[in-house]
Amino acid sequence: MAGEHVATCSYNSEDEEGHGGGITVVGAAMASIGGILIGHGDWENHGTHLLVWANLWFATGCLLLALGTAMVGVGALTMILKWKRSRERRLTPTDPQDPGRAEEPLRAVVIDEEWSPVRDVFCTFALRIEVINLTDGPINLLTFNLVAKVSGKIAPIAIEAWNDISNSMAEMKAMHSSELLMGPTAVPSLNRITGWLVSYGTIPIPEGGRPPCELSAVDNRGNSYELFIAPRPQQRYKSPDKR
Repeated sequence: MAGEHVATCSYNSEDEEGHGGGITVVGAAMASIGGILIGHGDWENHGTHLLVWANLWFATGCLLLALGTAMVGVGALTMILKWKRSRERRLTPTDPQDPGRAEEPLRAVVIDEEWSPVRDVFCTFALRIEVINLTDGPINLLTFNLVAKVSGKIAPIAIEAWNDISNSMAEMKAMHSSELLMGPTAVPSLNRITGWLVSYGTIPIPEGGRPPCELSAVDNRGNSYELFIAPRPQQRYKSPDKR
């Protein structure tokens, strides 16, 4: 069953503590100490008629002041660049019709799928998914998980039915074993990876077909990605009446 379904993405990121803040703090401390040493050296040299640069305290203070100022500049630049990358990844609108929607770092497209009914109530399905990285840097994904979205309370599954579901999923995984989407894997910047994921769910009533799904992934920085995949109703094809 071929098709193309674009998944929407919800991106959750933990706070990224960069080194820019630490460099800035250390640099400010060094500059402050340097200022104190400069003042002490100038006071000590007062009235000696010697060049102030010959005073060890003054010279050391100037060196610390210069290094500290440079570190403050580097730290501030690092934080500005990190903030800019964060803006590009999470806050840039992508849909001109919906300027409030944040950019998705990842997008998923279903480019092929197979499904099989189990006991006329459940179905197992394999989705060939293209995961697209929309950011300017690689995203290293550690885990993938595909689950069917259900509404209401989930009824317990009998042992016999669960065995049939497990066997059907095992057959699908074996069929696509060389192309299963598994972590860890890197999605290059502005590029894509493709693979199959297998799951199961309850057949939607009355539309039939495959239920809606959610593809979740976690990267090596602890960020989580939740990609909603729309359902695929059962397709009905009727031959024309040639009478």
